[in-house]
Amino acid sequence: MTCAAQALVLEFHEVFQPEQIDVFKPDRDVLALRKRLLVEEWKELIKELDQAMRDGLSDELRLNVAKEVTDLLYVAYGLAVTLGIDADACLVEVHRSNMTKLFNGEAKRDEQGKVLKGPGYEAPDLTQHAGLPVEALAYELVD
Repeated sequence: MTCAAQALVLEFHEVFQPEQIDVFKPDRDVLALRKRLLVEEWKELIKELDQAMRDGLSDELRLNVAKEVTDLLYVAYGLAVTLGIDADACLVEVHRSNMTKLFNGEAKRDEQGKVLKGPGYEAPDLTQHAGLPVEALAYELVD
């Protein structure tokens, strides 16, 4: 099954948080909540990964990791909803950018295994999806 993840999280927010939040100027309490939820879910994922690294990845641990990854994604999408960011569109653009990291058709990695940026790397352009007010966008409309 495929879905637009952000649409699911938006539905949750509409049902469980019907009050409107100013996506251009969220207050400190809203941001603090989003941060706390992200940290909480991140810690739960790290706990499961640490156990998998220590004991091996059993079927049960794989399910636990899947749940924690999904919880972290859900909370991250919740932050995007709160800030008016189109996270689905941002993901597509970051993917496009990441695919430009090749060196003559090959991936190169650093000592820790991170993929390096090749000479043709193009940074993602998120200006249209980052929840910016229209007047803050990095282009001018021409009549």
